[in-house]
Amino acid sequence: MTMMTVTAFAARLGINRRTAHRWARTGRVRAVKTPGGHWRIDSRDLEKTTLSTAEFAREAGICQRTVLRWIASGKLDATASPGGFRIAAGEVEKYGTKGV
Repeated sequence: MTMMTVTAFAARLGINRRTAHRWARTGRVRAVKTPGGHWRIDSRDLEKTTLSTAEFAREAGICQRTVLRWIASGKLDATASPGGFRIAAGEVEKYGTKGV
């Protein structure tokens, strides 16, 4: 198991460091706390991490309606789930605050 810092994990996914830290604390990603009190996240979670449309919109700095429109038009890949659509967290880096 390869572990990475919260900052490195966040940078790879294009998300805020605070978001990655919250995910580590709440168990959304596999993480361990070092004896010094720092979090390390399992790098295998890079491919498995997904965001809701609301989370994606917040991280990308865009409106949730825009995210839904991009999904409907095929500009953004998403997976339908019982709670709505899920989007790979790595997609945030592609779209950022500039849009498509």
